[in-house]
Amino acid sequence: LNQDGTLNSPLNPAARGSVVALFGTGEGVTGLPFSVSLGGYAATVLYAGPAGSYPGMFQINAQLPTGYFSSGTWPVVVNVGAFPTQSGLTITVF
Repeated sequence: LNQDGTLNSPLNPAARGSVVALFGTGEGVTGLPFSVSLGGYAATVLYAGPAGSYPGMFQINAQLPTGYFSSGTWPVVVNVGAFPTQSGLTITVF
């Protein structure tokens, strides 16, 4: 989700430097560090933990990179400890 709560898409991209919310399951062992990258650029993880009252679902709020980070659709990789997410996940940024 984009910072304004809308679904991220090529027609509704997130602004560079904004905060996006990512959701997932299968976190496994709790207490492991989370990291997020977009096209190899690190995002800042602001929150990583339970997603409300949804058992087994976790939420990550991450601030997108700024500076020389260009617009486009970027692959997203979330690591929980040393374990990355599946490939094929993307976020579109303007």
